[in-house]
Amino acid sequence: MGLLHSVRRLVSQVPSCSTRHTTLSPVWQAVLSLGLFIQIAGILLIADGSRYSTQVHLLLMLPSLVLLLIRPDFRLWKQPAVLALAGLLACLVLNALWRAEVGGKNSGYWLKIALFVMLYIHAVGRLTSHPRTLITVLTLSATVAAVFAWMTVIHQFGIKAIQLDYATIRENARLYTLDWYGLGDLKYPVIAGLYYGIFVIILSQRLVAAPHRAWQAGLILLGIAGLCAYVLLTFSRGAWIATLTAGLCLLLLSPGRTARMLLIAGTVLLLCMLIIFWPEVRNEWLVRGASRRDLIWLSWLERLPDFWLWGEGPGKAFDFTYPWSGSVDHAHSLYLQLWYQLGLPGITLLIVFLGCLLHKGWHLRQQPVARLGLALLILAMTAMLWDVHALFLRPNHYWVMFWLPVGILIGLPPPLTTDPQQESS
Repeated sequence: MGLLHSVRRLVSQVPSCSTRHTTLSPVWQAVLSLGLFIQIAGILLIADGSRYSTQVHLLLMLPSLVLLLIRPDFRLWKQPAVLALAGLLACLVLNALWRAEVGGKNSGYWLKIALFVMLYIHAVGRLTSHPRTLITVLTLSATVAAVFAWMTVIHQFGIKAIQLDYATIRENARLYTLDWYGLGDLKYPVIAGLYYGIFVIILSQRLVAAPHRAWQAGLILLGIAGLCAYVLLTFSRGAWIATLTAGLCLLLLSPGRTARMLLIAGTVLLLCMLIIFWPEVRNEWLVRGASRRDLIWLSWLERLPDFWLWGEGPGKAFDFTYPWSGSVDHAHSLYLQLWYQLGLPGITLLIVFLGCLLHKGWHLRQQPVARLGLALLILAMTAMLWDVHALFLRPNHYWVMFWLPVGILIGLPPPLTTDPQQESS
């Protein structure tokens, strides 16, 4: 037995093939980091959509494909979450093949989207094996977002001198763009609120993950303040709830005094704001209510017998016209929209996929990166209840919201374990 333990100890000290493949050289880390930064922060920095897509494809998707071909990491793909995702993507492509063409897009388009999703998850997952590099990229992206948030607030209410009044902002001045040469233009307040909420969580994680000097903590808090002000002034209630839920999850899971102090301070601040702005809060929740989403959901329920099993096809619009006027083209809930498009197999695979990710994140919650990925996934899952309309698109802001935490959680390596017999010896 002593000889057997010695052999096991000797073998464990030899670097395995999988270890060599999971470790990226500094050059590969730099290449993937640049591509991921462009995909995340380029939404704010690159005004032209086609130029943004080209740069993401060249700087992130292509290197990810090359790395996948020359140095595959099989450990990344051998986990239940990836099997569930593969099933979901297969359901997407097979549904498209069966229906030939839906919404003007053929099966080749959906196959390409599935490939992009896997390449993106591969790139993020490989960077997650180098937590310091990944956190650096996310911190730089969050810094850019914080600067844009403050610039937007100053530009709107300082330079343009828009009145800082609830009725004025709610009806005509909800934040979603810097309004300067097309930079920082997210087209719609709901999207802007969710996008900037992501960086509130990232900077909060940086604040509670490790001790900081006073000036460093001050800069992080300044960035969080600007991002929170931006999210608040989008008046996107879905973004409010999603950001608060994710932030609460992050702080409850994070050990240490800083997390507890931030949790207490945030709770007191929130209660004070509720008291001070109670008339406005009452108007948001009691007068505006669900913003007529209940009518859309009732219509979805009425149509359920027609599509519940196989769906209407990927990319199919859920057309609904209000009794008075106006119409929408999606169900205002990602879960309902996906069920409408891919049927029972699609929604089942999505739920299984999310369950696998939550289980892994919870199991590895002692790791700071796992807590960040888990909090970001909870933000996405909360937002998907009433705001997000699609996930299978070309790389965009929704990819930062959903596929980024998916890649982080999939890329998390399992904790190092030792042989119990070896420990007892």
